[in-house]
Amino acid sequence: MSDVWPCVIDGVVEPTGRVSVGAHAEVLTHGEGLFETLPVIGGRPRFLDAHLSRLSSAAAALGFATSPGAETVLHEIGLIVRATGERDFALRLTLFRDGTTIRRLLAPSRMPIDRDAPVKLGLARPP
Repeated sequence: MSDVWPCVIDGVVEPTGRVSVGAHAEVLTHGEGLFETLPVIGGRPRFLDAHLSRLSSAAAALGFATSPGAETVLHEIGLIVRATGERDFALRLTLFRDGTTIRRLLAPSRMPIDRDAPVKLGLARPP
């Protein structure tokens, strides 16, 4: 796969990975948007229910009238798999306000090379 990945915007594949947004869209003027990043392995998203639950709660808190369901996201992941031929990738699922419309963007990218490496977790202390 080249460095240019297609994306899916509002259910439509955009082969160039470019998205048109209004110059005064809230996502640009106020950073008003939400995203979840999840692994897709073998063409199947991991932890999809947990990601969609968080996204839905956050969308409600921002007053977004809609949040995608699992069926929609699974269909759009299928579009990405067919468009790219890739079955393993990181997927950023973004919701953002563009005027009065809540838009949905699924943007795949290369899976991190060290995806199976152990990680060390800890708590960060306030400054």
